[in-house]
Amino acid sequence: MNKFVSLAILVAGLIILYFGWQERESAAG
Repeated sequence: MNKFVSLAILVAGLIILYFGWQERESAAG
């Protein structure tokens, strides 16, 4: 796999996890 592609997938995964965590934290209140 291309190094750039794997890096983009990694960054996208981190962003998804970050926003998912933010929603969870706000929901917990």
